[in-house]
Amino acid sequence: MKFTMRKKRDWKAWFEVGVFKRVVVLRNHEINRWQIMGLCATGAPVFIEAARGKCQIRAWTDFNQLALFLEAIGVQRYEVHNKATVSA
Repeated sequence: MKFTMRKKRDWKAWFEVGVFKRVVVLRNHEINRWQIMGLCATGAPVFIEAARGKCQIRAWTDFNQLALFLEAIGVQRYEVHNKATVSA
């Protein structure tokens, strides 16, 4: 199953398929990038920064859904930082 988001209102689709419990999308004009914050359906916190086709994702647990999400928003390059898998 493939999901695409062409407009801001398409974020609703991600609630319907259970990818996110809660998402807040902010436009930070000072640094010219999107900031996407929320909770995955698994309860894992999500913080995404996207600028000029690049994206940083923190604390994402389901990498299959991550790939779908990044494809849907058109991000080609990304870094994953999952604190749950990082040893101290």
